[in-house]
Amino acid sequence: LRRDHPMQKDDVFHSSLGVGFCGSLTTFASWNTQMIVMLDGSFCELGSQVGTVIFGYFLGLIAAMAGFVIGRHFGLWLYLRKHATPTQRSSMALKEEMERASMVDEERILHPDHDNEESKVDENVVMTYRDELTIFLHRIPKLLIALALFIGFLYAATQKDMQFYKGMTLLCLLAPFGSLIRWNLADFNVRKNDNDWVPWGTFCANMCAVTIAAIATGINDRRLFHSSPWLSGLIFCLNTGLAGSMSTVSSMIKETAILEERHIGIEKSYRYALGTCFAGIALGLAVYAITIRAV
Repeated sequence: LRRDHPMQKDDVFHSSLGVGFCGSLTTFASWNTQMIVMLDGSFCELGSQVGTVIFGYFLGLIAAMAGFVIGRHFGLWLYLRKHATPTQRSSMALKEEMERASMVDEERILHPDHDNEESKVDENVVMTYRDELTIFLHRIPKLLIALALFIGFLYAATQKDMQFYKGMTLLCLLAPFGSLIRWNLADFNVRKNDNDWVPWGTFCANMCAVTIAAIATGINDRRLFHSSPWLSGLIFCLNTGLAGSMSTVSSMIKETAILEERHIGIEKSYRYALGTCFAGIALGLAVYAITIRAV
């Protein structure tokens, strides 16, 4: 899109795309829960699989970080190809653009309320009535798609006695709350001083989601509510919908990359990423073990 396109000023769409879509698409809770189920081994044919779990975390972190770097490079390439001159597309210009984009991302994550001129859309462009109408019209198809999916799942849930449709119906209702909780917890990502560098908001969101997912998975493994499709659907919804949308790998990896760029030569980025994984597996394993062994 061109720089003066009305969608460039649609902050709601940008937030929903990053927090809602990308954050919910990459779920830390489901990934972590699969690891703790294999580590516990009570409901696995192969028993406890410590080596597989270690490899799973290592491969997951590497793949997520590589995906973020490739995505950022591809996005900058598209930006430079559309807006930059041939001279500005040189490797040096690309490096400078990457550094500038990283600092903008850092301000948005660690200082969401900070008035950073580079992090804002050009405020000299006045929002006209036509711009507002264009933004509104772009939102209608998304709303209609979401409404159609919900009506379809609700109709199937009432016509067919299947857990999947009942679970998807409840998921449509509860999943947005997970994204909203994570979005509000992002206020705790604000860095007050150089020693306060941990994005606590994202960390807390992931740990809360890990707890919910571990409980739901433990209940599902014990098949406590399989006689009731609606209760089984609720467990599915809590695990996939609420916990899945509340937790995020994309934000964690993005914050890890920003910490690495800001603190060159310091292991804070690795401490944050590995600390999140270790805390997730310790908390999740404890909750899951108690759930499946509870009377």
